[in-house]
Amino acid sequence: MRPVIDESLAPVVLFVYNRPISTELTLRALAANDLAKSSRLFIFSDGPKKDASPKVLEDISTVRSLIRSEKWCGEVNLIEREENNGLAASIIAGVNEIIDRYGRVIVLEDDLVTAPGFLTFMNEGLRKYEKERKIFGLTGFKAPSKRPKGYNTFFLPVMSSWSWATWKDRWETVSFDGPALLQEVLLRGPASQLDLNGYPFGEMLENQVAGKINSWAIRFYTSMYLQERWFMYPSWSLVRNIGFDGDATHTSYKHFLERVKIETDSLEVDDRPLEIDVRVFRSFRLGYGYLRGKVNGLLRLFGLYG
Repeated sequence: MRPVIDESLAPVVLFVYNRPISTELTLRALAANDLAKSSRLFIFSDGPKKDASPKVLEDISTVRSLIRSEKWCGEVNLIEREENNGLAASIIAGVNEIIDRYGRVIVLEDDLVTAPGFLTFMNEGLRKYEKERKIFGLTGFKAPSKRPKGYNTFFLPVMSSWSWATWKDRWETVSFDGPALLQEVLLRGPASQLDLNGYPFGEMLENQVAGKINSWAIRFYTSMYLQERWFMYPSWSLVRNIGFDGDATHTSYKHFLERVKIETDSLEVDDRPLEIDVRVFRSFRLGYGYLRGKVNGLLRLFGLYG
């Protein structure tokens, strides 16, 4: 009997490349989600770079065979790219394609292990804040910081790409024109206004414009910042990043973020005031201050590099 897809659920979009071990862990955790059998899954598999080694070619092939080996969700669609687009272009194009068809998306990468209630939490958040345009998106990941007293969720004026979801009408307002974004930021003041407690997001935008990095997420974050909108976060993390290993493309530093584990199996999206909890935001900013001297090893913090 074929699984019945629940049309009210957002499609899940997963981006993979050449990491079979972490990809399998990501897929097995996703398949164990309460709503997996009722959800559509779109997997975008990037192609090899022109100078890819035999090992990379083998790993890409292994990842694609792994994807075909099991029915990870109620419906699985594998999109194989023949050429290498890179993470930024892959995400922009893939999200464009799926969000145009379904109006909303839940996005994962190949190093994110999710709790069984992750899809439930993300779909509840998408439903709850669909009409509230102050909320630009939501995530299932929480970095170490204070928790709001009495609530399961909170809001921050910064995004996270370690699992995220958004709606078509918000996504369509994101500009991926780096020079135009930087110009608009500079009309308001120095690029450092994007920073969090010294963490140099402004410099990252400047590096994007200079061609030193290629980040979709710094442009997403800047677009959100310029519109003065927020992300919804869980008070307990439903996601763990397992990408701090030798195969990680952009990450070499481990200590701080390896501490973040899945803290709960499930979490309800509750009713809370539409406001920033100052204590939680201050604690969050202090975390970025801790990372100030470790930028080169942490450019993928919250996916803002790649």
